[in-house]
Amino acid sequence: MLDTSKSSLTELPAWQTLGACARDLRGWRPPLQGDAGERRFRRFSLHLDGLFLDYSRQPLDEPARELLLELARERGLPEQMRALFAGEPVNATEERPALHTLLRAPDGPPVMVNGQDARAAVHTELERMDRFVDRVHQGLLHGWDERPFTDVVNLGIGGSELGAAMAVQALSRYRPSAAPRVHFVSGSDGVQLEDLIRRLDPATTLFIVASKSFGTQETLLNARAALHWLETCAPEGAHLARHFVGVSANDRAMARFGIPEEQRFAVWDWVGGRYSVASAMGLPVALALGMAPFRALLDGMHAMDRHFEEAPLPVNLPVIAGLLQVWSINFLGAHAHCVLPYHQRLARLPAWLQQLEMESLGKRVDTQGRPLDYHTGAVVFGETGFHAQHSFAQLLFQGHCPVAVDFLVSREDASGVALAHGMAQAQALGQGRALMTGRDRATLAEEMIRAGVPEARRQALLAHREIPGGRPSNTLVFPRLDPYNLGRLIAYYEHRTFVQAAIWGINPFDQWGVELGKALTRHLLPALNGEADPDPALDASTLGLLRILRDQT
Repeated sequence: MLDTSKSSLTELPAWQTLGACARDLRGWRPPLQGDAGERRFRRFSLHLDGLFLDYSRQPLDEPARELLLELARERGLPEQMRALFAGEPVNATEERPALHTLLRAPDGPPVMVNGQDARAAVHTELERMDRFVDRVHQGLLHGWDERPFTDVVNLGIGGSELGAAMAVQALSRYRPSAAPRVHFVSGSDGVQLEDLIRRLDPATTLFIVASKSFGTQETLLNARAALHWLETCAPEGAHLARHFVGVSANDRAMARFGIPEEQRFAVWDWVGGRYSVASAMGLPVALALGMAPFRALLDGMHAMDRHFEEAPLPVNLPVIAGLLQVWSINFLGAHAHCVLPYHQRLARLPAWLQQLEMESLGKRVDTQGRPLDYHTGAVVFGETGFHAQHSFAQLLFQGHCPVAVDFLVSREDASGVALAHGMAQAQALGQGRALMTGRDRATLAEEMIRAGVPEARRQALLAHREIPGGRPSNTLVFPRLDPYNLGRLIAYYEHRTFVQAAIWGINPFDQWGVELGKALTRHLLPALNGEADPDPALDASTLGLLRILRDQT
């Protein structure tokens, strides 16, 4: 990321003036009725080839919006965007570029990284994926008894699972009849794998071992368990290696596991796991859908990349969306972000977005290693909107903590059941309107009078039934859930995350907190397995829990 050491963020004129604006706008309701409301809707919304972002329900006026754009310029956002696309080492702590945009870029001039043409390497792997997927779909690749593979199990976790799992579910409507069923196993307790293999035929099951380092504990544990299952089921002398595919930056480790060279696919250290679904980490998506839909997914991502790189800041969807997040978190105090897709096939989107945003933005120091005196990132949660309405939406309406809310709505029919689609759209619009308008006591009193509620009862209920309103939200409408538009949504959220990191002066491409957890797990595992005594230097709580857990095993 760009060196932002010249001036502290909170000392910048735009930041300080935004703080004053936020205080003035606290409790302000944007005009949403009549001509004024129509003008606001036009001025506080953006269009992009069928995508539509409505942010007119934000407590944001035009001067505050201009200040957010000025803040972006003061923080060098355009320069940081150019550095990202140019392949500069924006991941400063690991001294690497972050070239996830190259994964979906068309063929072109060389992009050199560590003496290798990264663009050529990307297209080589795509072509290898193309051939591999075609052979699986044609039944030319098979297990030990010569029958075609009917099931593919992806063994991976985090960035090696969440993006692909989200995309496979989101695009399940596009699965061709020749494609195998695709499953995902990520947990380290063995339950997912145990429950799954009861339904599988080992002779027609293909496992993808997906780990950027090929050292991820959960993934290797499941890979060894999968191999053991095949060994117990296969006849003596069966060629089990053909049942495994590897996706990793560590080719030697894949070879040591026994994965054949032709079934080892490369990823690179200049792509973070949470940004890697467009690489061979997306092989489960390609196997589930075919390579043509997978390439359409990449095309959609590339289209959003071009928009992000080329569009002026005021009409740039990811830029405006990222600045709205900064506004919500740092000036409105909304440290939670709720994502509500009104489309059942996007049920895994909130989980994918959790990793993307919280792993990228959960930082306590800036790029120069200095402690921050402002919040970065939000607690991301969500669910399909129609389920949220019957679970946690109550907190959004009447809870005390501010929450930024995103509604995602498909313009076209999601299921072919027209009445059902109309209901989902109406629910999304109704929930957004209810968050903003609420219900005041005068309206409630009139309703209860018409319903014949006695006065004493009315007075007792008014405070409980009052909904304050004034809860801001954004609504993102997309044309339909197809590979191209899902690709645009993925890249939109990736770039929105980058914008926030650029404003806050943090590195969104490392995750040192995660690395600490992995190291401590390796240290504790021998003691839990009874292979070693617990380290007496451990804290009392960890030692006590070790004793309790070992006594139960």
